[in-house]
Amino acid sequence: MNSAQQTRTKVCPRCQYLNSRLKQFCQGCNAPLDPKIYAKLRQKHDAVSTQNRVQERKKKQETTWPSFLSYKTLFYALVSSLTLVAAYKIWLPFEIKIESKKQIQQTQNVPEGLYFYGGNGFSALMSKGLADKVSLAFPDFQVRFSTPTDRDYSSSSAIKRLLREELDFVFSNRPLKTAEHTEAVLRGIKLQQQALALDGIVVYANLDKPIPLKLNQLEDILAEKITNWKQLGGKNLPITPVLLTGENLETLGIDVNANNLNPQTIYQANTTLAFREVISTPGAISYSSASLVRGQSLITPIPLAPKHSSNYVTPFVDGQLNLKAFTDGSYPLVQRLYLVFNSRARSIASGSAYATFLSSDEGQNLIEDSGFVPINK
Repeated sequence: MNSAQQTRTKVCPRCQYLNSRLKQFCQGCNAPLDPKIYAKLRQKHDAVSTQNRVQERKKKQETTWPSFLSYKTLFYALVSSLTLVAAYKIWLPFEIKIESKKQIQQTQNVPEGLYFYGGNGFSALMSKGLADKVSLAFPDFQVRFSTPTDRDYSSSSAIKRLLREELDFVFSNRPLKTAEHTEAVLRGIKLQQQALALDGIVVYANLDKPIPLKLNQLEDILAEKITNWKQLGGKNLPITPVLLTGENLETLGIDVNANNLNPQTIYQANTTLAFREVISTPGAISYSSASLVRGQSLITPIPLAPKHSSNYVTPFVDGQLNLKAFTDGSYPLVQRLYLVFNSRARSIASGSAYATFLSSDEGQNLIEDSGFVPINK
């Protein structure tokens, strides 16, 4: 455009149309030809448009799903939820109703044949005649303890064998773990546990007289932070921990990594050998079920207190189990004992039968006579 044209025309600031210089509004788009007036109108128009867009967006958000909840997202969320529900139902242990009877011989649907069990926690009960009473009442139902080839008598080892279906039921001194339930599901089975009794855990030592311990001090002994009884007010005598092979230290309610245990620790395959080791080693210390420590005259039971407490409680009173302290929680080391079986027909038949035996009045009396606290009595 030359200078002559610029003086005879006005260029529309909106559409660039060439208008006569006498025009006030564009003949092409009807916009003001004065740039200042157009700028003000444009600014006002943009402000109104922005406000309208904000209001429309708010209205849309109030009446529609949030932007992150697309149909694809909702679909995957629904599938994940259904998967979790299905997995939860699979993981849940199957329910077996244990009926309470007065006498063991009143138990119904007792299977026939030879069945194998393992684990620990109820050895004192079996030695008190439970197996004999069951054999007399049901001669065609026979059970045998299956000795592990690796001599690991722990509950963890026995539950692994139950998962491999090498055992029909297990006595355990701890509840089942989530990992064990998960492994069972992967193997196409489920696990069931039945709590039957409470058991006090007794710490004992080869000492002339008992030296009370707090649980944090016991933890320090196992972690080699306390190595001599002199540090606890006793004689100048080294402390030698004695543990069972594969023993689960969670039983003690203390936090000691197996890799940080006192290197002087001596390991034995079973409780009897642990007793012998402590008796023959001055200053040695170990722990076991109160039902097994009861009556052992060559070892010294240790009064215990919770961590950083001075409320010491003895596990025995006048040579008898301190059942009151085991029951009311004042004694710091008490565990539940369980009978565990899987969902195979053979395991259900034998495991539920034995659970029924022990839940009967006669069975609960046997549990109490064996040094445990019955929980169904």
